[in-house]
Amino acid sequence: MSDQRKEIRTLVEHLRSVKITLLLTGATIEVNGLLDVSPFGVGVSVSQLLPVGQSIELLCECPKQTLRVQGTLIWSKRVSGDQASYHSGILLQPAQVQQNLEFFQQLSI
Repeated sequence: MSDQRKEIRTLVEHLRSVKITLLLTGATIEVNGLLDVSPFGVGVSVSQLLPVGQSIELLCECPKQTLRVQGTLIWSKRVSGDQASYHSGILLQPAQVQQNLEFFQQLSI
């Protein structure tokens, strides 16, 4: 896929206790799982197909603090063989480098 991030990603399967919510225009979606994270983007697992190109805000309730970052949904696809699971990729806003870096650092501990 040409829209995939090129940088190294950190797998974050250990973050079972972190609650992440996606805020879209007119919708709030709970993230089932965080797939990976980098300073530039996030891969998530959700229960519905998300609208590509949509601006999105990620609300992450970490143990020490609540973090908010903004991005754009760049891809979303159904997981093969699973009608109720979708993987989506979010490109974090380049103009918010400091917030993105803090988000990445908190999630990759």
